[in-house]
Amino acid sequence: MTSVLKKLARPLELLLALVFAAGVVLKALDINLFAVQIAGYGVLRDTSTLGRAALAVLMLETFLALMLLLGASARTALYTLVGAVLTGFTALIAYGWYFHDLEDCGCFGLLLEMSPGLSIGKNLLLMVITALAWRGFSLRTAETQARRDTPGKIAVAVILSLVLIVGVSTTLEHIEADAPQPYAQFQIMSESGYFDLAEGTYLVALLSMGCDHCMAEVPALNALPYHPDLPPLVALCFEEMEGQIDEFRALTYPEFPMHNLGTKTLLLYSLLGEEARVPP
Repeated sequence: MTSVLKKLARPLELLLALVFAAGVVLKALDINLFAVQIAGYGVLRDTSTLGRAALAVLMLETFLALMLLLGASARTALYTLVGAVLTGFTALIAYGWYFHDLEDCGCFGLLLEMSPGLSIGKNLLLMVITALAWRGFSLRTAETQARRDTPGKIAVAVILSLVLIVGVSTTLEHIEADAPQPYAQFQIMSESGYFDLAEGTYLVALLSMGCDHCMAEVPALNALPYHPDLPPLVALCFEEMEGQIDEFRALTYPEFPMHNLGTKTLLLYSLLGEEARVPP
């Protein structure tokens, strides 16, 4: 058993590096969506902090992936950090699942949705792998002696992590979530006319084009413009994928002006404010 652990130590370490790296890449493909997925945990109340939190998670996971890949000599410290991160992530997932009905942990972005239960199981498995890898290296006493290579590898990991984060941050939507009049930025031109939300009073519907609940509300929304005591109705619409708004129109026949927000995920959630953890 001892000889097996010695041989498996490095492959297990590389497996951990691969899991963290996969999470980084898949989340970085749509950092704005990952920022919104963080909102589902119910921990951050201020939507303006979601982008910074997403970048922080990406940097931490990038650092761990690189350190595991490079094989730093101070493995006790490294594996302690890996275990602490996995424990923290597991606790957050359990909290979001129990208290806020979290549906997707966001660990691997939009391409690989993962339920909280499955994600917790995955983290527990990674903890076991971490313990086995650490034990295997601890048995290889000659290889675990300090070689004074750790500071240099830490510097490389930090620099590469910062380079990645700077690149990803350029795609992050910067929204003034606390603006006193967030709707004032919208001027909508439609077949029904021109609507400047900076002036006058409007009913604004926030609709997600892939949401069944939103589709079901269209008949009720269609009736509102005919009510004599209500202001004009306009809809701000969010697409998870480009082109969804056309499909939404074809299925629901909305009779009110619709403005396409595109895939600006954080913009939608900044407008929702405290309601950001429920469907629009």
